[in-house]
Amino acid sequence: MPRQPSYWIILSAQHVTDTYIPPEGDTWVYEVAPNDKLKKNDTVYLWSNIEQGFFGWGTIIETRKLIKAYDERERTSILVHRAKGFRHPITIELMRTDPNLRRFIPTGFDDLYALPLRPGQANALNDFIRIHNLEAPSGSTTIKWFAEEIPPQVTVQALIIAGDRVSEGVLVEGVSYAWYEIVRMISRNPNCKPPAITPTSY
Repeated sequence: MPRQPSYWIILSAQHVTDTYIPPEGDTWVYEVAPNDKLKKNDTVYLWSNIEQGFFGWGTIIETRKLIKAYDERERTSILVHRAKGFRHPITIELMRTDPNLRRFIPTGFDDLYALPLRPGQANALNDFIRIHNLEAPSGSTTIKWFAEEIPPQVTVQALIIAGDRVSEGVLVEGVSYAWYEIVRMISRNPNCKPPAITPTSY
């Protein structure tokens, strides 16, 4: 059975040169505290200790052996393809507005680390990224919903946060977007007939 990719927060240091060495293109070298669990194809969310927020995400394309950095500390060197940068960072202030995200704001670290994220945490972060009109890595399942009102007909997108797998299928932990559209429809016309919701794809 193939290994499932893991999710990580890559912390940067106060001095950008201590965090990554920018070669040409979108491939960057990150040197973090020793970690033998980082693997190729893992997703990494890039956190700046300077700006106190996420400034992008990428995927690990190569893990390298343990090295000694200029300060004589041992580090794990990884090669990361930086897939997307955010026009504006997802700051601590933004994360504190979301009960799911405020639980894993990285604080109190004095070195460069790769901090593990559970799949549910990565899904919550992905949804938060999409809600702010930014491109996120795969994680949450995107589902199209059809909300019918006479008239009009409205097609919206919803994000489903998949939970644990059970014998009947997959549990759904959360849903958004479609319900915001329903609330807007009712606020425009409180006497309208409640829309029928039918999933069009899974």
